[in-house]
Amino acid sequence: MDITTGQAIPLYQHNKSMSVWRIFPAGNVMYFMAESVPLNRPPETALYELDLVTKAISPILRSSDSFTPYRFALTNVNKRFAIAGESERNTIEFRIFEVDSGKLSEPFASLPLGFTEINWYDESQLVVHHLNKLYLLSLDGELTKLPIDSFMRIFNPVVAPQSGNIAMTVTEQDRDLVLIDMDSQREQRVINSTGEDHLGRISANARLLAYVSARSGVQQVMIAADGKTLQVFPNPENLPVNRAPVWDKSGRRLAFAQGQNLHVFDTRTQALQTIAMPDWFTSVLDWYEDGERLLLATKKDNQSWFEVFDLQSQTSQRITETGVNYYARLDRNDALVFSVDDTVYWGENRYQHPTFTQSHGRYFPSGNTLIYQAGDSVYAFDGQRVSTLLATLPNDAQQLIDANANQLLFESSVTARARIVKLD
Repeated sequence: MDITTGQAIPLYQHNKSMSVWRIFPAGNVMYFMAESVPLNRPPETALYELDLVTKAISPILRSSDSFTPYRFALTNVNKRFAIAGESERNTIEFRIFEVDSGKLSEPFASLPLGFTEINWYDESQLVVHHLNKLYLLSLDGELTKLPIDSFMRIFNPVVAPQSGNIAMTVTEQDRDLVLIDMDSQREQRVINSTGEDHLGRISANARLLAYVSARSGVQQVMIAADGKTLQVFPNPENLPVNRAPVWDKSGRRLAFAQGQNLHVFDTRTQALQTIAMPDWFTSVLDWYEDGERLLLATKKDNQSWFEVFDLQSQTSQRITETGVNYYARLDRNDALVFSVDDTVYWGENRYQHPTFTQSHGRYFPSGNTLIYQAGDSVYAFDGQRVSTLLATLPNDAQQLIDANANQLLFESSVTARARIVKLD
């Protein structure tokens, strides 16, 4: 765009359904990252170089079986990138990529999986935003924590080249949980705090609601029942809880992942069992009917899988390959339910329907049906026919996150306040 005239000139249009972000101009070329992370498929990411004169474009660094880049920053002297990406060992690795030689270095540092952003601080250090904390990371791998702790969400840290000051946005986000009773058509904001409450799951007996709350500044697992709230896990290390806690079929036990640990909470005894998992463990998705096995998401050799995990033997068995953007549930007969593109896999069966293409890829087994959201409506599918449960979402509801025969659980839309702040 010419800022004097306001005229924008198209430079490039991607011919695939991909997200494009983080654009760096460098003389007559421009660099950008593009990604495609479809549901239950392997991700594709690449760093591209666009010649602004010839309009020729070429990928100069692609994701591989051992490394998936998704954050990058260009040095002031150009031709050298810092790269952050996901490794085959389920960590965030930091590497250097030299454009002229096309060489990607070995990792010089790593951190646990979690939301990460990077920028150069100077020619030998990076500013790293990782899980709402800021660090300086040297190319020798030395990590120094910067003095900022906030219950608000940090985004977009950038460095002023002359002063070395760091500017960033801090955002206060509020998201609540909304429950709709299908019999009475009553809508209720069941979880309502000034922080982010999300990742909810209704127990099988529909009496308890488990969810993740960041109202205290860290992600904590909570249970709500009869107007009371119980904190299941305080999460003192503030490691990410990336998937909703899952109830066993009796509604007594709750399982969830936090970092490399699998936790099982007994609501009767209030005992918390912690199982240290191998580095291939990603998250827990559901319980099997027998209460002794869990459906897990795992990542081994940079490939993602759904697996069955036996709590007694603590061994697992692969079911099928998926991608890093995954979602799956089990029906009452332990049949696996998930989707790829516009196809729903329900046990041994495959189904297609026009509404599936508008869905968010989440299908909730309830009796003999699957309940799902497509656009602004909620549907039920019995393997043959699709029926409408809710023609229009209520104003407070945005995303369906759980459902049973009588209840629909939604996350509300996010309200946010943001400030730009400077760290001297």
